[in-house]
Amino acid sequence: MINELKFAAIFIMCDVPNVELGLQLFSDIIGSKDGHIGGERREVGDPQVVKLYATNPDLVWPNSWHVPRFAGLIFMISFKAIFKAYYGQEVDYIQFGKPEKTTFDFVESILVRKAEAQSIKITNFYMIGDNPDADIDGANRKGWVSILV
Repeated sequence: MINELKFAAIFIMCDVPNVELGLQLFSDIIGSKDGHIGGERREVGDPQVVKLYATNPDLVWPNSWHVPRFAGLIFMISFKAIFKAYYGQEVDYIQFGKPEKTTFDFVESILVRKAEAQSIKITNFYMIGDNPDADIDGANRKGWVSILV
């Protein structure tokens, strides 16, 4: 049955709850020549056939603890390093979430569409956030007014 499993994409929507298992499974899948988890392994120069999408690009997140807590990006950092060490290849992936441009473009398009449906023209966009690296950086790169709380 395992040889019948063929993957076209992996979506990491938040945190990976079992990191060791995630690292192994994703390496098995991304490292395959055709998306079969138990299939033939890629070699240097072989294309990555399984697409990888990730959200939550935060390295740390603020909370009441005096030392910042690690966030979702640590999985991708670990995965890329392990994959490179073992397969000798980079991992291609598409990142979503703040501060990525695609996230802010998407939000802006929704806000504009909803405003236009009510005959409202938006002249300024504001981002209020608690994370300088995600909320504020993304807003500034998009040309929005940013407010750090």
